[in-house]
Amino acid sequence: MSGFARDGIKELAAGLFFFATAGVLAGFFFPYALPVPALGFIFVAYFFRDPQRQVPPGSNAVVSPADGTIVDISEIDENDFLKCKTVRIGIFMSVFSVHVNRMPIAGRIEFVRHTPGKFLNALKSEASLHNENNLIGAHNDEKNFNFMVRQIAGIIARRIVCGCKTGDILGKGEKFGMIKFGSRAEVYLPKEIAGEFKVKLNDKVKAGESILVMLK
Repeated sequence: MSGFARDGIKELAAGLFFFATAGVLAGFFFPYALPVPALGFIFVAYFFRDPQRQVPPGSNAVVSPADGTIVDISEIDENDFLKCKTVRIGIFMSVFSVHVNRMPIAGRIEFVRHTPGKFLNALKSEASLHNENNLIGAHNDEKNFNFMVRQIAGIIARRIVCGCKTGDILGKGEKFGMIKFGSRAEVYLPKEIAGEFKVKLNDKVKAGESILVMLK
């Protein structure tokens, strides 16, 4: 069953008002154009959908923080929060993806930082370095390690919503925000604990449901 993202209620209300007004005007002056405002509102409602997800059990399974396509699996030195050799997994969200973001694994939020930047195409690897982004660092008590999630704005998406703050404790698959109208999300894990990968480049994934990697 699918509802609507709480963070998109304002856009849904504005879309309903705008397209309803456009529909009334079209009915009076351009009857043949009536389907256009209806389709416009359907698209807005579709974008802000928030379907239920079946979160896989087990503390070793790291799930995707976003719906979309795997566009990056790489090893990097992360110096903002983890300060170690890490595995980075990047997911590109198109305008047709569900844009609600979910925690990849349970954790206590220890670090949140928003950085202004550019709005490059989120498909490009340089978007991770130069685009406006929100960085969330957390600690998993059960396995005693830190991990990160980065929300990255794109060429169309220019508003990042983060609903968590330092000290919050979130479960795996729990919703923590969204990025509006096409974007990118990344998961960072210490290399030493990353075990078997369950995805490869170009795989399609679902937030809170698709397993990215199994921890050692």
